[in-house]
Amino acid sequence: MSTRLAGIALALLASVLLPVAAWAGPSEQAESLRQFLANPVAPETLFAPSFLADVPAEQAKSVARGLAEQFGKPLSVLTVTRRSGSVIALDVEYDHAIVSMVITVSGDGPRPVIGWLVTGSRVKNDSFERISDELESLPGEAAILLHRLDGREEPRLAYNANKTLAIGSTFKLWVLAELASQVKAGKRRWTDVVPLGAPSLPSGITQDWPKGAPMTLHSLATLMISISDNSATDTLVETLGRDRVTAQADGGNEGYPVLLTREAFALKMPAQDPLLQQLRQAGARQRAKLLDEAGAVLVRENVDPARLVKPAHIDAAEWFASPLDLVRTLDRLRRMKSKEAMDILAISPGVPLDEAARFAWVGYKGGSEAGVISHSFLIHTRDDRWYALSASWNNPAALVDKDRFGVIVRRALTLITQE
Repeated sequence: MSTRLAGIALALLASVLLPVAAWAGPSEQAESLRQFLANPVAPETLFAPSFLADVPAEQAKSVARGLAEQFGKPLSVLTVTRRSGSVIALDVEYDHAIVSMVITVSGDGPRPVIGWLVTGSRVKNDSFERISDELESLPGEAAILLHRLDGREEPRLAYNANKTLAIGSTFKLWVLAELASQVKAGKRRWTDVVPLGAPSLPSGITQDWPKGAPMTLHSLATLMISISDNSATDTLVETLGRDRVTAQADGGNEGYPVLLTREAFALKMPAQDPLLQQLRQAGARQRAKLLDEAGAVLVRENVDPARLVKPAHIDAAEWFASPLDLVRTLDRLRRMKSKEAMDILAISPGVPLDEAARFAWVGYKGGSEAGVISHSFLIHTRDDRWYALSASWNNPAALVDKDRFGVIVRRALTLITQE
């Protein structure tokens, strides 16, 4: 979803004012909404005062015009579905896309519609070929693989599927896989308690918790996957063993030991340029030794967050995998049949809940930093098919457009439901 559409989804929860006769039923309600989108000249005749108090008239008109600028003219209402007594979902066909919306109806007096939410969009006449073409046009390097896991079919979508790229926090899938593996082998229990280790930078919350706070492995893994907590991740890597987590990379990571997040941040600082050069030139075993010896300086206190706003050393101070590597990791997690791991993967599905609801189950982990964006999904469809999708985009010269890339990836997920 673009930045503009994401903003709409947050802004358009509000009351709608229309005469009673205009709101005789869901279809009429949907059509009146489409008419406003097509000709947004008088929002005060449509929106209730409570809406306009939060979203001024000019902003409301700007929202409708923004949709038209992005998708063309709103042509018709394709579907109207009453989800409950008060919630109605609809798809509005524009020139270039289908835009999904939800309205909430109170049923009281002359102002029955009390909520309006834009929930997503999909390109008309989309195809896997179009998605590949758009990935090829991105500056830098991009790659994607969408593969069915429980069949013998060829990949549904593959572009640079063997291309190794920086993946940011998506590497945390390897940590989850190693934890689930050690639990399955009887070496650990999800309820085991370990002390919280040294702090890293956000994302996350535990960087501000007391060092040594008792944490269960399950709690650490939940924070690591659901909110990408970096300090929880580092604690897990140190508890499980760096070498064991690295082995979960399925041949990825380009011979680098899995970095702690605080190490990766510190290695991007100018003071560590000599060490970074040594790491580039060393072999895998020597790299592990260099990291261990430098542990005292690769700490949060030596990181200036202001230096992380532009791409920095994404060829070395990072985690690396191809889409194929990550699809293999996702499939291994699926085949482990660990309820705990699967439940953790599903906490944050990586797409709006309306889009996730098209599937029986969605697991997700993504990663991003300056110049890097990565998404990996494990999907179970309502007709009992399993898919894995992994996609990454790197640009060492500039920030990547995370919203644009997210839209491309979600289009691939939408096409799964149409097969």
